[in-house]
Amino acid sequence: MVSTKFEIEKFDGKNDFSLWRVKMRALLVHQGLAEALAGGEARVPEGATEAQRKEITDKWKETGMSAGKSIEDHTDEFNKLILDLENIEIVLDEEDQAIIFLTSLPQHYDHFVDTLLYGRESLTMEEVLSALNSRELKKRSDLKDEGGEGLFVRGRADQRDQRGSKNRGATRSRSRYRRRCYVCQSEKHLKRDCPELKKRKNDFNGNKQSSNYTQSDDQSDGYDSCEVLMATDAISGEGWVLDSGCSFHMTFLKDSFCDLEMKDMGTVKLGDDRACKVLGVGDVMLKLNNGSEVKLQSVRYVPDLKRCLISMGTLEKEGMYVCFKDGKAKVIKGSMVWFTGSRKGNNIYMLDGGAIFDKALNVVKVNDTPAQLWHKRLGHISQHGMKELDKQGVFGNLSNCEIGFCETCILGKAHKVWFGRNTTKTKGLLDYIHADLWGPSRQITLGGARYFLSIMDDRSRRVWVYLLKCKSEAFVRFVEWKTLVEKQTERKVKKLRTDNGLEFCSADFNGFCKKEGIARHLTVPGTPQQNGLVERMNRTLLDRVRCMLQNSGLPRSFWGEAVTTAAYLINRSPSSALNKMTPIEVWSGKKGSYHHLRVFGSLAYAQVSQGKLEPRAQKCVFLGYPEGIKGYRLWRLENSKAIVSRDVTFNEDIVYKDLIGSDKAEDELSKSHSGVHIEFRMNEKISIPF
Repeated sequence: MVSTKFEIEKFDGKNDFSLWRVKMRALLVHQGLAEALAGGEARVPEGATEAQRKEITDKWKETGMSAGKSIEDHTDEFNKLILDLENIEIVLDEEDQAIIFLTSLPQHYDHFVDTLLYGRESLTMEEVLSALNSRELKKRSDLKDEGGEGLFVRGRADQRDQRGSKNRGATRSRSRYRRRCYVCQSEKHLKRDCPELKKRKNDFNGNKQSSNYTQSDDQSDGYDSCEVLMATDAISGEGWVLDSGCSFHMTFLKDSFCDLEMKDMGTVKLGDDRACKVLGVGDVMLKLNNGSEVKLQSVRYVPDLKRCLISMGTLEKEGMYVCFKDGKAKVIKGSMVWFTGSRKGNNIYMLDGGAIFDKALNVVKVNDTPAQLWHKRLGHISQHGMKELDKQGVFGNLSNCEIGFCETCILGKAHKVWFGRNTTKTKGLLDYIHADLWGPSRQITLGGARYFLSIMDDRSRRVWVYLLKCKSEAFVRFVEWKTLVEKQTERKVKKLRTDNGLEFCSADFNGFCKKEGIARHLTVPGTPQQNGLVERMNRTLLDRVRCMLQNSGLPRSFWGEAVTTAAYLINRSPSSALNKMTPIEVWSGKKGSYHHLRVFGSLAYAQVSQGKLEPRAQKCVFLGYPEGIKGYRLWRLENSKAIVSRDVTFNEDIVYKDLIGSDKAEDELSKSHSGVHIEFRMNEKISIPF
């Protein structure tokens, strides 16, 4: 056996413990004494001072790769710092190590870093080092294939030209093979000096210019020289200029707005000191060259402009970071590149993308008044109901509660002249109950329901709605409802009025009522007016449903969600039969809450946690209020699922039909949602509302 002598310096507290530990571990493994390492995790010896610990943490804060250092040396130094941190009992997980290592790389690794950070759901140091080694090997291979020796000879020939070398002809003959134009293949000039390429560019630019306008060589493509540059209308174009001199975003393209409020907003001065009127403000959707879409807000509509301008100052004021480098402009929002621009031949930066005209609204939209917004939040409540809630101070400092003309209410609530109704004479809750079954509907809900059962208390006028797939479920739902409300009120159901439908006159239903001592009141066949209270409530529910579906643009398959939401809102709306009190107030003795109400079908952003670098919210559509839960029921557009969330941000100015267009709304949603159960049953969790 051949013995080998290993010399390892003794650790005295002054030398590098991490390096000493690696050498000692290798020696013990080589000598077959690896079991000696099982005694516990290595730590910094007790003699380590606070100064040594501070030195390690200071080195960690300066992990950036310095100029001239190779990637191998930087990797070794980073791994050494990781070991030092472990020695002072600071342990980082694999993903944090990978992210810190990537951020320490120099700027010419930006593309490599972006690919790893935003192209994967998770990262480890092993994956980063493997990808980095592959990149370095490919880079060295490419340099070798390109013929580095030939490039070196060309550079040496330039030096010899300056010294007047005698071997000038031979050197040129060797380097001339590389120096040729890639356009016309001539060896007399390079691509940048090619006359053929210049001719093609001139012909292309001449075809793009307007027939009645010619541009001189000394013009700057839409910008004039002036002391304070705002904007200029020298050249017409639909491209968006990244301008650091304009005070806000501006465009002359009215069709590019997806949301425009027409109003007089004063004037803006151009570069020639000429004033142009600002006739409106709105939002513009931009589609970038990489396929993503961004929304540019607070864009001024200036018809006299000839250029669309993006204000760099406005973006910086909104917390964004603008970077210009190597002919590219990057607008960074947080850790994400929001959009980019490219420098053109006239040193003007243009957006890499343009406005989306097919998503623009055909009708200019004016924001709703506060009264109209509350009208929509309450499911298109009547004018009398709005006035009564305003008297109770529900709307706060609302100066005018007049709704005005609402086309949605006209389309959804048109009816014949009514006969009138009687006021309530019942004295106690649950003394008299009205029930009716509506259906079948031609349109099946996403959960497969065709009917809904409505149950109404005569004293409080509170209504409960249950979605049913078939009529036979009516008896089961009634039993569940009776048990629940009797527990809540500690009272008994005494009388029940229904029609003569088989769902209410079956043997099971009649036997249950006799057993529980419930008196039955049935209507005369063919006279639904005798059960007019709940029949009228069904009509009110459907009026609200039509209005909410019409206003939101959601397809008819969502009528189940709409009818449960309508019942929730009706219970919080004043009733003339109750002397302008609300059913929920009479039922529970407490006034209902209104601060959480939102417009049905409006755009909502639900907070999600799906990774450190992923978006923190997802686009959803608001569907209603789940019973017994202090949250909102939402339809997630990304994967067509119903969720309940409390952390929601709403944009009530935008509803579902504004997202995909009113003509395509039903087709787009119906194709992807068939057979999906989304509506909830109110009987599962019913409690006194918050």
